[in-house]
Amino acid sequence: MGLLYGLLFNIITFPGIISRRFTTNILLSAFTKGKPDPYVEKENLNKEEKQEDFKQYIKAKYTARIALIITIVPLISQTLLTIVFACFSAWALLSGGDEEGAMMSNVVLFMNYLSLSFGVHALPSKFDIQIFRAFKDEYTGFKAFTLEFFKIVFIVVNYLKAVWIDLFYAVIIWFIATEVFKSILG
Repeated sequence: MGLLYGLLFNIITFPGIISRRFTTNILLSAFTKGKPDPYVEKENLNKEEKQEDFKQYIKAKYTARIALIITIVPLISQTLLTIVFACFSAWALLSGGDEEGAMMSNVVLFMNYLSLSFGVHALPSKFDIQIFRAFKDEYTGFKAFTLEFFKIVFIVVNYLKAVWIDLFYAVIIWFIATEVFKSILG
């Protein structure tokens, strides 16, 4: 049943998936200079090889800094897209008159859909945790602390995805953005 919910959730929120993958691919091409996408490379490994070989693959191809950038920048970009579309939605709602009411309500609904779609795919995935686990023992001091901190945060977030924390995150960001924008426009 959970698989069906996950599949339905991904089908409904496909704009968020597309924008996250687009952001990740841009970052990979910018920072890794033509190295293959780890998402695709992971699928090419056999089931038995996946865990250990994937860790070795990640360590050979990427640094902890690149792994952090690949994880954090999509979080930031998806959150910004959520805020932008929530503000467009609030602006359309505030600027719509009586004669344009039906059209503006469709625009507002579509902007809210896009905003929430981007927001639910902002939080890091299980794959991001695997990237950080690959660098677990490589660093000491502040770098090790930072890596461990983000890894723990990602693990907690992924456990909370069972109770739809990603949807709550999107709704909270959407609500804050719309209320702030409405208060600015007055």
